[in-house]
Amino acid sequence: MAPKSAAALVLLAAMIAGLAPPLQAQIDVFLSVVDSVCSGDGAMNSCARQLVPSEGATIPPYCCSALLNAAITSGGGTWCACGFRKMAAAFLGVDVDRRCQAANNGRVAKLKDFCMGAPDGI
Repeated sequence: MAPKSAAALVLLAAMIAGLAPPLQAQIDVFLSVVDSVCSGDGAMNSCARQLVPSEGATIPPYCCSALLNAAITSGGGTWCACGFRKMAAAFLGVDVDRRCQAANNGRVAKLKDFCMGAPDGI
């Protein structure tokens, strides 16, 4: 999906350039989108806020469970979980699938399996 604003285009250029750690603007956009798309979902908002300071190094197992549970539901839950996954990759450079596999010793299905072809909220 193409960026919808000049700010998004600048952030995309920064990501392509490989700037790390994520710029504060990228973090702000990620948190804002999670707040918007997953409004009212305390678990997703909490997970987003825990993911940022760790720079994706760790994802608590309960976050992975919450993402998977949301993804297998229809409608808003899938929209939220798949959007979270996509935005974590785009704005933070975090592979949620891989981090969740590591957090659960490989015992967890990959979120992407549930998100393929699903609306992702973004």
